[in-house]
Amino acid sequence: MFKNENQRYCFVATRSEDLKNRLDLLDMHLVAKGVAGARYTYFFSNANVPDPAFTTVINDQEDYSVEETIQAVRSGRTPEHSYDSIISFGCLGERLFCCAADFWGVNSHYWAENDETFCCSNDVFLVAGLQRSSLSRESLYEYLFFLAPMRARTWFEGVKTLRADQTLVYDLANHTLQLSEPTDLADELIYSPSGVMPLNESIDRFFQGAKASIRDRKAMLCLSAGSDSRTVLSCLRRYGLHPMTYSFGRPDMWETHDIMKVVKKYDIPWELVDLTGFENDWEVLFREASAWSNGLVNPFRVHYHAIYNRIPEETSLFEGICGSEFVKGIEAIGAMVSSHHAWTIKGNHTIGEAIDSRFGFLESDFRSFMKEYLQDEFGDELSDINTEKGLRRYQSFALEFVPSRAFAGLIQLSGRRHSVFFPFMSPGILKSVFARRCGLAGGVDLRDDFVGYVKAIQIEAEIAKYADKEIFESMLDKNISFEEATKKPALAYVVIRKARSLRKKLEYRNLFRGQVDVAQMRERVRAFVAKKGISEQIELSGSSQVDKCLKELANLAVVEDLAKYSLIGNRSDNQAT
Repeated sequence: MFKNENQRYCFVATRSEDLKNRLDLLDMHLVAKGVAGARYTYFFSNANVPDPAFTTVINDQEDYSVEETIQAVRSGRTPEHSYDSIISFGCLGERLFCCAADFWGVNSHYWAENDETFCCSNDVFLVAGLQRSSLSRESLYEYLFFLAPMRARTWFEGVKTLRADQTLVYDLANHTLQLSEPTDLADELIYSPSGVMPLNESIDRFFQGAKASIRDRKAMLCLSAGSDSRTVLSCLRRYGLHPMTYSFGRPDMWETHDIMKVVKKYDIPWELVDLTGFENDWEVLFREASAWSNGLVNPFRVHYHAIYNRIPEETSLFEGICGSEFVKGIEAIGAMVSSHHAWTIKGNHTIGEAIDSRFGFLESDFRSFMKEYLQDEFGDELSDINTEKGLRRYQSFALEFVPSRAFAGLIQLSGRRHSVFFPFMSPGILKSVFARRCGLAGGVDLRDDFVGYVKAIQIEAEIAKYADKEIFESMLDKNISFEEATKKPALAYVVIRKARSLRKKLEYRNLFRGQVDVAQMRERVRAFVAKKGISEQIELSGSSQVDKCLKELANLAVVEDLAKYSLIGNRSDNQAT
């Protein structure tokens, strides 16, 4: 069973004497040296491994062979996919360096090449530091509009990332690079899937495989008041995994009290990870989370890093990530699709109008260049989502972006110390859902013809009914149970929900809404930006505009900072490269 265990690797082949001299100082983490003869070659890793290799697995079902997968990539063959296990690796051997991103591109690899040097790592800051790369203006435009750099681009000029299921092979003798094409996830999962099972069979396969894999380790589930984690809970109970559940936030918040009612009623082991006062450690947490997630953490969501640090290490962690986005077709939070992205694909604004509306605090020339670039690069992809073409474009975007960008930071942080399982990222389960034209395959809440919340949770309700009758009957955060959602017409649901919502407001009138104190966190972000200064890459129309883009300024500051620090090892220290 694999977990990331803070593993970092870096492979370098170079003719540069200057770079060689810098690398020779880093023998503390040197695994292999001088492999290619003519070139100076190095494989660094902070993992305790006898061979120059690195592997991560999400949803470990033990239904794969790492050795066979690596050999297939070395031989130029497409490796056979396991049904559910999501594998990423990098290794050196047989005068070849090769690596592969996982099915979703979550645990990816970052590479750069010039006339003198090729380097690759699972840490974008290592590659950027070695190459002394500057921030990419094009990637900044993409980050501002989409919330992350897109396609193979990273934060840095000349540094690229492997995309979903993509492989890279570098021949040390001939100094040649081969890249496979990334997988079209919409085609793979929605339009031309293979090996589709009935939903109950794919659920059985996933959870029975997970149970066999974790053996005597304790299963833990992050339990919210929503339908995604509740569905996973029902399955864990069905398959005898008897999870310890935990939630996070504050004792005096709405959701905590909703969860307490459920766990008490059904005698479910549960504890609260109390985040009261965590803001005092915000800067340290933000730096660490940014380093381990390759800069893909929202500064207003670093509390997840604090949570995962408090969960016992010898556990297998289950989460309902991607349930809303893929199984229900619901944009759960604004981190999935930016408001200006949504305006554009819903036909409310052109790209230029959306940029002017959202980013009026940026200099007009900066916005003009941003508009021109995004129109040229993404104009065709940002089609009207209410058309067949627009929906297909959005499905491709969501399937790649949500796991590998929006959730990548959280997934990578959760997998540092734990074996992790995300049932709604199982290709097998998603194929079963999409084959019935449900969730993302049937429509999304950004479209005018969205079916509504009640119908959107029908698949999860079906799973919960199959798995556990008690959870099927339990009340959800939308003031309705799975059972009621399958029986009552939409109009009745509206009336019931309003009545229960009013009653809850009275009952919870003295409680806090939200998981953390956003005002306190905002002060920490503001102080961090003030200390680091405004990046030269972004052009504000005036200093008074800082508060309108604190998230963006904080991300830029920490990304620029981390590119300067140590190659391998503790990324929270301040040793220069």
